[in-house]
Formats: sequence, C-alpha cells, structure tokens
Amino acid sequence: MSLFRPGENVERVAEGVRARVIIDGEAYFQAVAQAAAVAEEQLLITAWAIDPDAVILFDAAGPVRVVDLFARVLELRPRLRITVLAWDMARTMAWGQGGALALDDPRLAGRLRVVYDGGTPLGGSHHQKLVVIDDVVAFCGGLDLAAGRFDTPAHRVVDTRRVSARGGPLPPFHDVMMMVDGEAAAALGQLVRERWWRATGEALPAPGPRAPIWPEGEGIQWSDVRVGISLTDPKAQPPRRQVQTLFVDLIHAAQDRLYVENQYLTSRALAVVMEAQLKATEGPELLIVGPEHPRGPLAGVTVGLARWRLFDRLRRADRHKRLRLMWPVVSRARGVALYVHSKVMIVDDRYVRVGSANLAARSLSADTEADLCLELTRPEDRALATALRRRLVAEHLDVPEARLAEAEDRLGSMVRAVDGLLSGDRTLVPFGVAPEALRGSFAEEAELLYDPPEPFQLPALIEAVLGRGARERLSARLPRGLWSVLALSLGFGLWRVGVVRPDDTIRLAGATIEAIAATWDGWILLAILGGVALSVGLPVALVVTLAAFELGARNGGALAAVSLTLGMTTTWGVGYTLGRRRVQRLVGSALNPIAQAIQRRGRVAFFSLRILPVAPLRARGPRRRRGRGAALGDALGLVAGASALRRAVLGLRRVFAALLDLPRPRSLRPGAGRRRAHPRRPGRPLRRPRPRRRPRRDPTGGPMILTLTLLSCAGGDKAPNDDSPADSDPVDSRVDDSAPDDSAPDTGVPDCPGR
Repeated sequence: MSLFRPGENVERVAEGVRARVIIDGEAYFQAVAQAAAVAEEQLLITAWAIDPDAVILFDAAGPVRVVDLFARVLELRPRLRITVLAWDMARTMAWGQGGALALDDPRLAGRLRVVYDGGTPLGGSHHQKLVVIDDVVAFCGGLDLAAGRFDTPAHRVVDTRRVSARGGPLPPFHDVMMMVDGEAAAALGQLVRERWWRATGEALPAPGPRAPIWPEGEGIQWSDVRVGISLTDPKAQPPRRQVQTLFVDLIHAAQDRLYVENQYLTSRALAVVMEAQLKATEGPELLIVGPEHPRGPLAGVTVGLARWRLFDRLRRADRHKRLRLMWPVVSRARGVALYVHSKVMIVDDRYVRVGSANLAARSLSADTEADLCLELTRPEDRALATALRRRLVAEHLDVPEARLAEAEDRLGSMVRAVDGLLSGDRTLVPFGVAPEALRGSFAEEAELLYDPPEPFQLPALIEAVLGRGARERLSARLPRGLWSVLALSLGFGLWRVGVVRPDDTIRLAGATIEAIAATWDGWILLAILGGVALSVGLPVALVVTLAAFELGARNGGALAAVSLTLGMTTTWGVGYTLGRRRVQRLVGSALNPIAQAIQRRGRVAFFSLRILPVAPLRARGPRRRRGRGAALGDALGLVAGASALRRAVLGLRRVFAALLDLPRPRSLRPGAGRRRAHPRRPGRPLRRPRPRRRPRRDPTGGPMILTLTLLSCAGGDKAPNDDSPADSDPVDSRVDDSAPDDSAPDTGVPDCPGR
C-alpha cells in the first residue's frame, strides 16, 4: 500500500519518473548548465536567494558566473526566456553585501525577467529552490544559484574555487539536490507558474512538447519510479502543509533505520514522533547528521538553543541506544568543520526524500517549501537507496563505501557500524551536551518565537508584547500617522512608475552621505542628525540599515551606535527630567498604556517597541526606566537592523557589548528615585503597604532576540532559515575534541534562520 495520499501528505504523485540524487554543488551546477544549454522555450527558477556574480562553474575559459551562464544559453537559444522568482529579502541582502539588485546585464536584455516576491506571512520566506527547463527536466533540493554553494565531495580544507561573491575563502559546504523528468518535472513547472501568477498577476504559458532532456553526470539514478511532491505554502487557498504531514508519516513508518541530513532540527511536532519511535522496543535506528553550529551571530540563542533542547528530549527517549546525533569534521588537526545544508531523509532504504524543507516548524508552516520523495518497491531500486545512504555516510566518515557496507552486514546495525568507524582526521563527531550559556530561563520563549508552530500574525504579536487591547489602542491612533503612510506610498509609487529612478536616487543619496562622512566634522554631523532622528521616533532598524548600506558594516555601524547613544541619552534624560505628569501634558495620555507595558514587561516590551515601533523613545523616561535597561533595549533594537545585512552585525558586536556594560550613574541604580517612607501624620488613616513584586528572572533579555530575527531576517536557511554561507576563512571554524559541543567560534555568517 502506498504511503502517498494526494492532497494530504503530497500535492500529487508522478508515475514513471527518472530520478537522480546529486551530491554537492559542483555536480549540481554542471547538470544545470548541461540542461540549460539545450533548453528551447522556458527556464524557470525559484530561489531563496540568487546572486548573478556567484561563480558556479569552472571550465577551460575560467570561472563562470550565474550571469555568464544565462548569457551563454540565451545566445545559443534565440527562443529561450528565463524567469526568476526570488524572495524579496534576497534583494536587500544582495544590496547590503555590495551585490546587484537585479540581473541587469545588457546581454540579458528583454529575455530575462526577475521578480522579488514578498508574499509570505510575517516571519516567513520563499524557500523553494527549483530549476525547471521546458517542463521536461527539473531540479529540487537545498541549493540556490548563489555564492558559497560550490563544493565537491572531497570537501578540501582549502579550495581556491570555493569563494564568496567578494572573492574571500569559504569553509566546506555540503548539500544535495534531486533531478527528475516526466510528470514530476511538468508538475514543478506548473508550481512555478502558479507562484508567478500570484506574485505578478500574469499567467505564464506552458512550453510546448519537446524531446526529453537528461544530463549526464554523477549520482545515484532510478528509472520508472513513483515520486511524491510535497509542499508548504501558507498563502495558498487552502494553505498547503504536506511537508509536515509527510515528515510525520515517514518517521512513523520507519521500521529498521532512519537516516537524516538536515541543517536544522527544531520542530516539536517531529520530535514527538521521533520520541515515540525511540521508546518503542522494536523501533528503528536513527542517525541524524547536521552542522556543528548554526551559522550567524544570533543563531546560537535562536535555532541553536531550540536544537539543543530537542536533542535533550531525544536522548531522554532513547531507552534502547538506537540514536546517534553527529556533525561532520573535515580536519580535526586543522579545526575545520563541514557545514551541512542538505535536507535528506532515507527511511528503511524504501523512501528517499530530498528537498528544501528543514526539520523546523518554520519550514512546516511559514515558509514556502518543495520536497520530492521517491517510493521504492522493487528490490533493485531499494538497493540503490542503500547505496545512496552508504555513499553519504561514507563521505562524512571518509571511508570507502565497501568498508561501511561490510561493517553494516557484519554487525547488522547502521549506527554500530558508524560507531566502529569514528577515527581519522575526517570523520563524524557525536554532539555533546548543550553549553551552559544556552540553558537560560528563556528557552521556552526562544522556541516559540523563533520557530512558531503557526505563522505569526502581527496583531497577535503586538498583543503578546503589550497585552490585551493594545491592537485597539494602536488602531485608534493610526489616523495620526496616516500622512506618513501616504507619503511613503507616494514615494514608492513614483519609483515604480519611473518618475523617480531608484538607482539614480540611491546613487545620489549614497554619494552625498559618503562625501559628508569623509571628514570628521561631517561624520560627527551625521551622528548628531541620526541622534535627533532617533529622538523624534525614527526606528532604530531604519537608521542602522541606512548607515550600514551607505558606509559599510564598520563605519556605518559605528555611526549608528553613536547616534543611538545620543538619541537614547537625550530622550531618556528629557523624559526623566520632565517627569511623567509634564510629559503627559505635552503628549496626552496615549503613552500611559505603553509606559505601563514597559514597566510591567521590562526589556521584552521595551525592545519590541523599538522594533515594531509603536512608541517613541520618550516613553521610557517618565517611567524611571533604569539606564542599563534602556541601553539594552536600544542595543537589541540596533541588532534588528543589522541582522538584515548579513555582514553588518559583525562590525557591531563590540558596540553591543559596550552598550550592555554601560556603568549606571548613582541616580539610575536600583533603588534610586524610590519614594521614601515618611512617618504617618496624625489623623491620617493607615495605608496598607503594597506587596513587593518579585524581581523577574531575566538574565539575558534573550527572548526578544528571537523576535528581531523573525522580523528582520524572516527566515531562514533559514535565520531562522540562512541559508547563506558567509565570507569567512575555513580555518576559523575550530574544532576542539575535548568540547565538541561548543568548540568552534562563529564563522561570522549571518544565516536567517531561514533558510
């Protein structure tokens, strides 16, 4: 009986399909180039990110960028049209790292169309990674046409071909794709056209019939198999949640062994099913391989924290010692880990699943995802699945596949065979216990905020921070800000219709700011202007974004930090000096609910107001908010803008640390400003003293870091999602055998947990 149920755990089932699993970027990009070279009408691409300057091929003529590949195939095929549908945040990230805003090479004029799609729920991203050629061959998996994805199964410590968009060296990177033809390719083509119609309102025609395409290359290949296509699409009507349902069904169906490669493992829904399998007396073995550390400056306290907690749950359920949680290291001696970005699940060597979805609640609910799953019934097809699983494990262990096969046959166990081969410089390393730094009181909130089981709704998020009724209070004040909304809409409309040229405006503004900042006097002037802007209520994230975009991570980050300090000091001091009553007379009673929320909910509400933003900076002074708490709220607000910039956070880390450690003046220390007790006057009734409130345990202010990731990164291959490998030196990923759980410093690559 088939596991696939169309409409429930799969969108549809394709019969009689050829399929090949392609391991690592080099083989994938070669296959895409071969297929594109013989395309006739239509080349469709969906992506989390696309980088026209990324080098993806190396031939006799030298490195080949994405834009070069497109130009080459368009020159060969006069009828061909290329259509790219990318997540709109990809444009922002490309801008922040000096990349192109669009694929506007003159060689592509009129035959390439790029649309950046922002139609996702709050905190979601477009995470599908598809390439479809003439509806006769398609690719699906974890790789984008972007920088940092190229690598080979050798995963050398140093590979001069593995470079970032700026030419810097990158650490080893592992990913997997699946290539299909026939009905499966046609169904994926229809999926891309459906998304294009929803994003643009334009219907793309389907290509006409043509001869099959099947590029030659390496990989495990099947013929005439059944393929299930599973989707996550929160904006579809009704929303599609097949990715989650099929994950649950596959884990539940496992009887002998379950092999998983995935960038993230944070979903509670999937953890429940895995726990049940581990507790069963006759359950399957589980071998789960992931990266040692999620990438990004905030990943450790977002997806990293959620992953450690899930690992602890699985270990407690592992009564029969059938679980192995491991990460691959390329060189122990040189301290280089392999970053696992693949999304693979092989169940009993009967089901082979490859796609874009991480084992995270975001991938199951808020992001758009596409996975392919082979259902194998013939013995020869299942033997190929066994060969694929052993090839992947042998690659990580750096042993011949035959040696792994012999150990499995001799021991009758996948996990015990792996245990006996954990040696050498390149191998798999068991995860240790969670670092103490990640065992905070905000663990529950971290999982809920970073990896919500359902897409976030802005009204619910506001009420979660400010309490019930906040939405109505904000709506009542909305007309006062209506002119700002109309002005922004008008400016955007002028850009869209071409009255104002975005490129010219951006260049002019950038040149002006850079010219002013070229001297110390000009730099100080910009810092003061930024402080004034923040004082009157301009969002911190906007100031940081503009500064970092125009002046770079370090210079712009320093400018934003100085402006932030000036704005915070000024507005806090004014509010504190005037007092609550005078401020109320100036601005009315509208600040009362906000100020009460700050007083009641502390750093959580304070930080959230700076991000949303729903209150001016003035709201804190009248409530006698402590200076250190104010600094913390602003520092975390500063992170929100920087986290959208991939590299900007790196230059601001020291600034945040400095802000968090600001010494507090005597008047701002705990206890200062409290009303002193006076002797009761004669005849005055005795008043019951108010009970002291227990101080809240909030050692780090950490839960709202997750909100900033959600609001500013949306995602991630995620930040969640990052999907983005980074400009970092491979030798920076250090491995310490004595502490495998917390040994490698951050590689410096913000990855929106996402994707």
